[in-house]
Amino acid sequence: MRKKLGVVLTGVLAACSLAPTFPVRAAVPLSDVTAAYDAAVNVQDGMDCLNVSIRETTVVPGIKDNARKTVEMRVSGLQKLDQLQVSIVTVTAEGEKGQYYTDGYFYANQNGMNVKYAMKPEEMLEMMNYYVCLDLESTRLADLEKDGSSYMFSATAETLGDYADKLLEGVQDEHQVQLVTVQGMVETDGENITRRDLQTVYTMRSGDEPQTCVISTRETFHNPGQEVSVSFPDLSGYSEKKTDSVVKVTPLERTVYATDSVNIRAQNNVTSAILGGAAPGAELSQTGYTSDGWTQIQYGGVTAYVSSEYVSETKPVITKNISGTMYATVSVNVRDKAGTNGAVLGILQGGDAVQVTGQTNTGWIRVSYKGHTGYVSESYLTWDQPITAMGGTMYVKSELANIRSYYSTDAAVLNTIGKGTPVDVTGYTPNNWIQVDCNGTKGYIYGDLLTWDSPQKNSYGYVEGLVSRASADSLTISGDNGGIYTFALTGEAKRTVRGLSIGDSVGVYYTDKSGTRTATEIMETVTIADGPEDDEEGVYYGTIVSSGMSAVTIACDDGETRTFDKSDALIDCPDGLIVGLYVSASYYYDAQRGYVLDYLYKM
Repeated sequence: MRKKLGVVLTGVLAACSLAPTFPVRAAVPLSDVTAAYDAAVNVQDGMDCLNVSIRETTVVPGIKDNARKTVEMRVSGLQKLDQLQVSIVTVTAEGEKGQYYTDGYFYANQNGMNVKYAMKPEEMLEMMNYYVCLDLESTRLADLEKDGSSYMFSATAETLGDYADKLLEGVQDEHQVQLVTVQGMVETDGENITRRDLQTVYTMRSGDEPQTCVISTRETFHNPGQEVSVSFPDLSGYSEKKTDSVVKVTPLERTVYATDSVNIRAQNNVTSAILGGAAPGAELSQTGYTSDGWTQIQYGGVTAYVSSEYVSETKPVITKNISGTMYATVSVNVRDKAGTNGAVLGILQGGDAVQVTGQTNTGWIRVSYKGHTGYVSESYLTWDQPITAMGGTMYVKSELANIRSYYSTDAAVLNTIGKGTPVDVTGYTPNNWIQVDCNGTKGYIYGDLLTWDSPQKNSYGYVEGLVSRASADSLTISGDNGGIYTFALTGEAKRTVRGLSIGDSVGVYYTDKSGTRTATEIMETVTIADGPEDDEEGVYYGTIVSSGMSAVTIACDDGETRTFDKSDALIDCPDGLIVGLYVSASYYYDAQRGYVLDYLYKM
C-alpha cells in the first residue's frame, strides 16, 4: 500500500493544494511508542484484504444539519496487484455512488452513463487512500501518545507535507482552503488496527471572513487479516472510455434556488470536499452546468458545485414545520392553497385562535382548520393574544402584585406594588391578564390579583432600594424601581435604622394609611456574587468550541464559555468531540482544577 503514483480520476478534478509542500520530517521523536505505532501501520499495509466501513460527518457554516457520508469498501489482492479487486459504495445526501475495480479496469457512472477505464492497480491504490488513510506513519505526526493498545495523535499541515492532499479531495488554490490541524486516535487489538478516528479542521475563505469547517471520520476495519470476498453488480453494460475523458462544462449565468438543504462542494463529485451549504430557498449564482448532472456556481468568490437535482430556476415554495397558536388580527380568509388563488375554506374573525402547523417562504401560514389543512396570509396573524381595550380603575387585592412586561409569568417584572394600590386599566387579554398603567409603569397584572372594589384605607407594601437619608423618626430610600420612598418609623424599625448608613441596600415592609407610609420591618439585603464554589456539582448544556488532549471548551447555553478538565471523564460521543457538537456536561468544581467533567455525552 506504499506505492505513491499520480491518481487518475474521472471528471473535473485537480490535485488538492491545501498547503505548501514541506519535506517530510520526523516530527515525533523516535521511541518505543513510535516503533509500536509504525509496526501496526506496517501490518495493515502488508495485508492482502480489507473490509472497512467509513462514517464521515462534516460541520460547515450554512448547513442546518451536519453533512454526512458513509463508505463501504471491500478489497482483495493487495499483495498480488494483478488480482486486485475493489468495491467502493459511497452514500451522501446527493445519492449513492458505486466505484469498482477488477481485471485492470475502473468502473463508475459518468455523465449518466456506466463507463469503464483501463487503470493501473497502483493508481487504484492511490485512489483508495483518498477514502482510507492507510499509510499515516509517525513521520507525518506532530504528537503521539500511547494508552494501552490505543494511540492518540495530532498533525499539522507542515508535518503532513504532501499527505495533506489525501484529506480534502478536489480542493484547489482558488478555494483558499487552509488545513489547520488533524487530531486522531487509532485502536488496535494488540497487533492489527481495528479503528481509526480523524478530526480534520480546515478554513475556507468566503468573502472577508474565513469559515471554519470540521470533518470527523471513523474508519472501522472488520476482521483484519481475514480473507475478503469482493462482489460486483453486473458490469457487462459498462462501455469503455479513454482515461483522459473530461466532463464538459457549459457556461450559463443565472440565479437558481436551492430546493432542499444542499452541500456546496469543491468539485462535481459526491466525495469531494464540502465548502459550505445552502438552505432551502437560498439564492445561488449559477455560472454553468456539467454534463454529469452538476450545477457550477460562484460561492464566496470561488468556483464550486451543487447537485443539479437540488436546484431550480423557479423559487420553490418551501414550508417549514412550526407549531403553536396564532390569532387573527382582522377578519381573514382561510384558503386551501398558499396563495390568493386558493379556494376559501372559511373565515377567521379578529381575535380567533388557530393551530399553526407550518410556514412558507412566500408569506403564508399553514393551519389546521375544521379538520382540513388551510393557509392564511401571515400579514393577518400574530403570535400575541389580542388585547381588548378597557378603561377604569382597579385595585390590588393581594398582599403584593407584580407588574410584568408581557402577559406571562415568564415575563420580566417592571414593578411590585402593594395591597390597595390603584391602577389605571387600559385593556385585558383572553387569558386573564389586565393591561395597566400605574404611575407611568405600563405593563400587565394577572387578573386574579386585582379587584374593581375600592380597598380599605390601610394597604401594605414592600420595596427595596438604597438608603438616602436616615434619622430617629424617618427613613428615605431610592427604590430599585426608580421611586423615592419616605417612611415613618415606629417600634423595631426605629431600633434597626440606627445601624444603617447612607448607601446601604435595604428592604422595607410598610403600611400605607391615607398616603402615609410607616415602616414595620427593615432588613439589610446582600448581593451574592455569582461564581462556582469548591465541590459545586451540576450539568451544563452547550456546543463544543475546541477539544484538546486533556480539556474541552464548551459555549454553554447560559451565555458563558467554560473549559472543562476531561482527563477523568466518561466520554459518550461516538463521533468524537467535534467542534459544533451539542453536548451535556456533568461536572464538579475543584479549586485547583476548575471545572472537572464526570460525564460528557452527545445530546
